[in-house]
Order: sequence, then C-alpha cells, then structure tokens
Amino acid sequence: KKGVITAESKGSRYELSMHQEGQATDGSDGGSGGRAAAAETNGGEGDAGLQDKDKDLFRWSKCESICTLSEMRKMGIPSPQGDVKVLEDAVEWEQFKWGPNGVHIHDTFYPLSRIHFMQRQAPSEA
Repeated sequence: KKGVITAESKGSRYELSMHQEGQATDGSDGGSGGRAAAAETNGGEGDAGLQDKDKDLFRWSKCESICTLSEMRKMGIPSPQGDVKVLEDAVEWEQFKWGPNGVHIHDTFYPLSRIHFMQRQAPSEA
C-alpha cells in the first residue's frame, strides 16, 4: 500500500498504484470513487458493494512522458493525474495476470521488459 510498481516496455512506462478513494479517472474530484463504480459493474447488488469495501483496488496508468528518476521524485510518485493516462481503474489484484513477458489486465496484454518497486513520495518543493 506504500509502494508503486513502475513497469516499462521498449517505448512506454506504466504505473500500478493503489486506487485512492475519491480519485477520478477524468481529473475531477470524483466523489464516490472506484469502489462504487466497481459495485455498479457487479450489477449494483448491495452485497457485492459491501464486499468491495474490503478489497484493495488498483489503478494501471500509462505515463505521458518517460522521466528520469530525479524528475519522477520532483513530480511525486505515483505521477500526478495530469501526467498519466489511466488505462484501468479500480482493478482487483486477482485481475492482473502476470507472465514472463508482460501482464494481462482484463482482455488487454501489456508487454513489459522491466519492473521497479518504488516507494510513494510527495512532490518536492524544488
């Protein structure tokens, strides 16, 4: 919960981080957050919504630009909403199917060549 996975392919960088309650994929404040959205995708059943509260949900994003480690630390880790495109939001860990060459999320395969585990970090003042 304190870490962020940064994954890279030949020409792209992705971030896997915990989905934050109230975090919206469209850049707005997003009042109800992904857990409510996840409950809606389960048919809106009350019991499913209650069960989702106890599950950890993740956000898979593509970085708009590939920055150096020092630039990433200045911006903050995970990257700010405006610097990433959220590809998958409110995803349960079991929905990530990791393999030797990449990861499947739902029906999409993302080829990967490198994975870094990074600690969350607030943007620096500099």
